[in-house]
Amino acid sequence: MPDLRVLRDDHLEGFLTAFLFDYSPTAMVDTSATQPEGQRAWRVFFATPEERDIARAALAESEWRDRVDVGIVDVEDEGWAEKSQAELTAIEVGDMIVAPPWDLPQGDAPPGDADTGRMLIVIEPSMGFGTGHHQTTRLCLRALQDVGVQGKRVLDLGTGSGVLAIAAAKLGAASVLGVDDDPDAVDAARKNVTLNGADAASVRIERADIKTSEAETADVVVANLTGALLVRFAEGVMRHAAPGGLLILSGFTEDERFSVGHAFRDLEIVRDDREDGWIGLTLRR
Repeated sequence: MPDLRVLRDDHLEGFLTAFLFDYSPTAMVDTSATQPEGQRAWRVFFATPEERDIARAALAESEWRDRVDVGIVDVEDEGWAEKSQAELTAIEVGDMIVAPPWDLPQGDAPPGDADTGRMLIVIEPSMGFGTGHHQTTRLCLRALQDVGVQGKRVLDLGTGSGVLAIAAAKLGAASVLGVDDDPDAVDAARKNVTLNGADAASVRIERADIKTSEAETADVVVANLTGALLVRFAEGVMRHAAPGGLLILSGFTEDERFSVGHAFRDLEIVRDDREDGWIGLTLRR
């Protein structure tokens, strides 16, 4: 399995995670324990050498190129994806718990049966982005809870694991459509919809390119993408929101806040949330 070794400092960890997820890694493993004291390192695994090399080239052209030391190596497939995923545990976001199947509240309780006082979303970690452990996913989950989606139509652009689409359904949305151009993400999202049972029955997952998609309009549009994608395709993202509808945007940092805000400047800002340098904007069309 091709491996990309990245040395980095602590402050870059979240940004590099989001950046590299655009290049479909099969696993990311922190190997800092094997480095000299004070030095941090990551090993990022890809399915093919070509995918690895594309990610390496993108890092070399990124704004962090002077702060990372990248090397490549070919290793035997030792199940790194499964090992890294198995370390994930349940997290709480507002009144929601997002949990992998092996860390459900109250042991093996089925989805929805846990007496926790919180809404339970079960996500099988996979290549689809969105286990709830990244700041941008949490920002979107909080916004969905706070703005209220009861009885509304929700569209999740770049659905990844489907976590945001499933959350919207559990919050009472009348209908939910999640779209992604990655077939692996689509498969993973559909499995997660099934995993969450009747509470996610209103969710449809379809493969579509968000850059050219003509998906139906919705009362609430969620786009947890990257700052570059939001700026480049702002007009298309806005077009999916019905008049008076809301857009929940995330996936960008404080450094990108001005450019994203400028791209959506004609919309009213409803919320401006932040976590660890990441931004979540809620706008009204």
